[in-house]
Amino acid sequence: MITKGRARGRAPLASIARQVGYSSEYAFPAAFSREYGVAPGRFRRA
Repeated sequence: MITKGRARGRAPLASIARQVGYSSEYAFPAAFSREYGVAPGRFRRA
């Protein structure tokens, strides 16, 4: 799905969502949260 390096990088979430196959930048955070148990923005700051 997504590597930790990519998730913690500086690329906008919309860009990462497209790179990993999501056509909607809004669906990506929900899927990320289900997989990792935390929102992508919070994951970046951790």
